Amino acid sequence: MIHLRIYGQTPSKKSSQQIIVNKKTKRAMLIPNKKYNEWIHTAKKQLKDQKADKDFTLIDKPVSVKCIVYRLTKRKIDLVNLLQSVHDALTEAGILKDDFLIESVDGSRRVLGVDKGEERCEIFIYHY
Repeated sequence: MIHLRIYGQTPSKKSSQQIIVNKKTKRAMLIPNKKYNEWIHTAKKQLKDQKADKDFTLIDKPVSVKCIVYRLTKRKIDLVNLLQSVHDALTEAGILKDDFLIESVDGSRRVLGVDKGEERCEIFIYHY
């Protein structure tokens, strides 16, 4: 089992998008907004540092990932969208080769209304 932690408020990937128009094709496109981009950059750095400290290699076999997301707001938010952000961060940080290797997210949940400074995501990766 590998235990990792991302500090900060995990954003929902789906609701953290903005619409732009491609100048060449004149088509509308969805891209992540500035807030999401800042979070993913910070999350990748935190995960890379933890990977170096724990000294493990890129995971390229099926895993189960349990995420407990602690958020400031008490507003209901879709857990699946939060997990998508975390899974993308794990892939971009070089923890997982690809997020299709995640075969189970059993036990994942969100905890709403935590105190300021307590927002984070606890990640537990279990090998099969």
